[in-house]
Amino acid sequence: MNYKHVAPLLWSSLLLVSLSTALPVQANDPLPKLEQTRLFTQIAHNCQDVDMQNWQHPTRKVLTNPSSEILQIKLCNDKSYPVFFLRLKYDPRGQTSNYYKPLYKKMRKANGNHPYTIVSVEDNLIMNISYRSMGMADVDYQRYQP
Repeated sequence: MNYKHVAPLLWSSLLLVSLSTALPVQANDPLPKLEQTRLFTQIAHNCQDVDMQNWQHPTRKVLTNPSSEILQIKLCNDKSYPVFFLRLKYDPRGQTSNYYKPLYKKMRKANGNHPYTIVSVEDNLIMNISYRSMGMADVDYQRYQP
């Protein structure tokens, strides 16, 4: 039997399977509005806006840098879960080793190893961040419609 033509077909099938599992949202699936995302339906509740002029917390120092602009902060879950609305200079899904990995490390320390969320308003992207026992950041992404 001649397998010469089977290999390209098999490779194409594997590539399609890989692509379909890597893309959780299909082109025809509508994106949820921000208030309908996993963040506000499952993770965060009883959110209150923070008075930015008077709010002092170590996370603020971390996020106040030339690569991000804090637009709004909400404290949720009895004021124990922060949601940071930011304008970010770099795409959160792009190259992360130079900017995001150090940011997550600094935020881990500043937020006492507790989870938090960053909403990248220009990318319409939610990043729910938690930490493994060894300090490695786990980031769960969800897109939303503006």
